Amino acid sequence: MPDTSALDTFSTVSVTRDHAGAVAKITLFQGDGANRLDAILIQELTAAFQVVSKDPAVRVVVLAARGASFCAGVDLTWMMQGALAKGEKNRLLAAQLGGLFKTIYDCPVPTVAQVQGSAIGAGLALVCACDMAFAASDALFCSREVRLGILPALMSPYVIAALGPRQAQYLFLTGRELDAARALTAGLVQEVGPRAALDELTQRAVTDLLQGMPESNRATKELVRAVTGRAVCDAVVEDTIDRIAQLRATEQAVAGLTSALQGSAPPWSPAHAPR
Repeated sequence: MPDTSALDTFSTVSVTRDHAGAVAKITLFQGDGANRLDAILIQELTAAFQVVSKDPAVRVVVLAARGASFCAGVDLTWMMQGALAKGEKNRLLAAQLGGLFKTIYDCPVPTVAQVQGSAIGAGLALVCACDMAFAASDALFCSREVRLGILPALMSPYVIAALGPRQAQYLFLTGRELDAARALTAGLVQEVGPRAALDELTQRAVTDLLQGMPESNRATKELVRAVTGRAVCDAVVEDTIDRIAQLRATEQAVAGLTSALQGSAPPWSPAHAPR
């Protein structure tokens, strides 16, 4: 079990556990409720994801925020430090933020963004780095980097993967807002509801995710990324054959198939969790 004592020292992030430790909820609570990313929040959010990613008990991670906004972008004072820095320090500061997005993207278990209010710039990147997102009807998504004289470089791999190149380019270049309804149509978020119902929307998805065998969820994340963007060729087909053959021969998969044949809940089902 990873050491979680460091989580108690966070000043801008809280980490709570539910479902006998299977669900980790990471919540931002920075400053005035805008949850803008600065040096401290970037460091603590990265550390929080690193800890929960290494915890074998964690099967789902929810990324949420307190306050009016999910994340209203990067703190401009912190951004200016990079602009005024010389040489390698400028690059190092950019690497810290880029490392945060990659750490979230690399989390081996399903990640769920729970979004209210603004998700601007880096906030949009946090959403796209997660596997799925649920939004309040007041949520707004946009990228305004070009209006600041910079470019959305660090977020681009995740936004393009989530939205496709044309929609991403539209958002990047125009700086226009994508409201919750249009974000749903674009596939950026999976469900939209009133802010008061946002916890319930997220919880329903968490319940569904806990029905999957943990190893299957992890393997499925790897599968989607391995297949995406590749032509259907012999190598891809062989790869998918290998993946299913290897996983279904495991003891856990045999137990799951046996449970299905017997009409009982599988060993990983929340029904078997201690109460």
